[in-house]
Amino acid sequence: MSRERQVNRLHSGVRPHDEQGVVLVLVLWLLALLSLMAGAHSYALRTETWLTIRAQDLAKARAVAEAGVWLAVADLLSPPSAQRWPRDGTPIGVNFAAGAIELRMRDEAGLIDINSADDALLRGLLADAAPPGENVAPLFDALLDWRDPDQDRRTSGAEDADYLLSGYDSKDGPFNSVEELRRVVGMSDAIYRAIRHAVTIHSLQPGINPALAPRAALEAIPGSHAHLIDTYLARRHEPGQTATITDTDHHYFNARQGLTLTITSTGRVGRSKLQLDVVVALDRARTPPYSVLGWRESRLPYTTSANEDNG
Repeated sequence: MSRERQVNRLHSGVRPHDEQGVVLVLVLWLLALLSLMAGAHSYALRTETWLTIRAQDLAKARAVAEAGVWLAVADLLSPPSAQRWPRDGTPIGVNFAAGAIELRMRDEAGLIDINSADDALLRGLLADAAPPGENVAPLFDALLDWRDPDQDRRTSGAEDADYLLSGYDSKDGPFNSVEELRRVVGMSDAIYRAIRHAVTIHSLQPGINPALAPRAALEAIPGSHAHLIDTYLARRHEPGQTATITDTDHHYFNARQGLTLTITSTGRVGRSKLQLDVVVALDRARTPPYSVLGWRESRLPYTTSANEDNG
């Protein structure tokens, strides 16, 4: 370095090692910035890869669940001697090459039809679901007022004027879905959750088939006894079993079965799960011998692994 430049540096107050220190700091800041950008890019790639894998697994889970539905339909259409699976909601595990399937088949004849059931059966169902001591007469009357075709209000019921704050009127027509029960005045979330798996709109019968009924439907029968229900449920799959759950006649029973069923098929691939609830009506005299009355898809919570939870 020339003497003139050294003199200039001395006059400017900057020494050579000071300038090197500034350069070093700048280099360190640049490295830190580059590391941050690389980390952000790596995280974005990881997230995108994870989302892609999850989307693929979810699509596969949907296909697996659909396969379960058609396996169930095939079983339902088989000759009775060749049918393998129960129709009372019992869970069935099926090994499948692309994933795992859990099936439940529920014959609608075992459920209480909210459009056509005997009044005493409906009242019993609501009474069992309500908190102890609660008067269910207003809810029962409101339910009947919802589905009847007139505007004549029952003693404790509800018609259009009672729905002003809800933003809709009393329907004055049959229920089109079980979920519609939530719109009836007085129907609490707790009562709805307690009865939703015991009711249907597809049975079209005043009574239930006890061989296919869930416990909640059996308990709704007037005069039923818990210990008799326990005994019957424990043995009803045995050949020759008949329902004896009351001290009265079988006024609330019907023998209808095998016409309309709900198939719940859950497909699992990796940690993705998807559930299909499909209502099918069977008619072997038609082509095809079934018709789909309802199809609902639900994504179940994604199951995380320990590695994902930790980071």
